[in-house]
Amino acid sequence: MYRFPLSGLILFSVVGILAADVTWNTKDIAQWTKEDAQQLLSDSPWIKRVTPAIMPPQNERERRDSGQMGGVSSVGLQALRLPTLFGGGPTPKEKVRQGALTLRWESALPVRAAEVKAGEAGAPDVEEGSYVVGVYGFPSGTLDGNIKLISKELQRFGVLKHPGKKEIKASRVDIIQDTDGVVLVYVFPRPADIAKDDVFEFDAQMGRYYIAQPFVASDMQFQGKPAL
Repeated sequence: MYRFPLSGLILFSVVGILAADVTWNTKDIAQWTKEDAQQLLSDSPWIKRVTPAIMPPQNERERRDSGQMGGVSSVGLQALRLPTLFGGGPTPKEKVRQGALTLRWESALPVRAAEVKAGEAGAPDVEEGSYVVGVYGFPSGTLDGNIKLISKELQRFGVLKHPGKKEIKASRVDIIQDTDGVVLVYVFPRPADIAKDDVFEFDAQMGRYYIAQPFVASDMQFQGKPAL
């Protein structure tokens, strides 16, 4: 399996510009309308739309060195049939649709409240003392294989990078499947030493697709208070 440094990776991110007068930030949660909730879930500091970078295919030697031949080491990630999602095959001409995936910082109170208010069924559960990032945009039928194995493989390559501090490795990855699509839910232990100007970079590899997306703690505030 590949391990790539951040340098040299091209990653496009479409980030919504938060207007100063957004209604969800001027009301108590109990006063939110469904429209307020939908606005937060589509355009707020906890929501990022990203286009993954595509990694080059491995040759036979690289596959053997990474343990993919003669074993089950990386079968889980290969079972993510992502080319069907992005409209291309595993060729040099492979294309990724701009903003194909949506990331949600699920552990933030405003996000959880907005999901309830918007009537979203099957929203991820959030454990106390965890950071949770959900990856949305996979169509139904994306997964083909042993779900437990896929989850373990995704966990191995999911981290929150925390500049100047030790990176936080995913403790697990839950997979939610329903008729609306597949959601990958990355769960991380919450560190104790959080500063208001911290930046967390969510890094994840999914087969040949790689995401590196920052979340800025100082932006993720609700009514003047940190919401992570």
